Amino acid sequence: MVKNMKEITEIDVLSAAKIQALIMLVIGFFMGLFTLIVSLIQVSVGFWDVLATILLVPIIYGVIGFIGGALGSWLYNKFSSRIGGIKISLK
Repeated sequence: MVKNMKEITEIDVLSAAKIQALIMLVIGFFMGLFTLIVSLIQVSVGFWDVLATILLVPIIYGVIGFIGGALGSWLYNKFSSRIGGIKISLK
């Protein structure tokens, strides 16, 4: 058993949602670029299709990340109050 174990009892829902949204926004940007490259190789794509891909994919990923982060941290808070939180070791 490791000494100095601390338990995460609660996660701020808005804080977790914002961080998750930012992470997913970055992932969405790269997914948008990947989708764009694949689309350009396969078929001719118009300017508006390219613009929509570059703008919409990261935004959609960010929104989904925000919702997922909020829901995940809310569920964590509900379960951790009943069964205990994640234990971590700190120096």
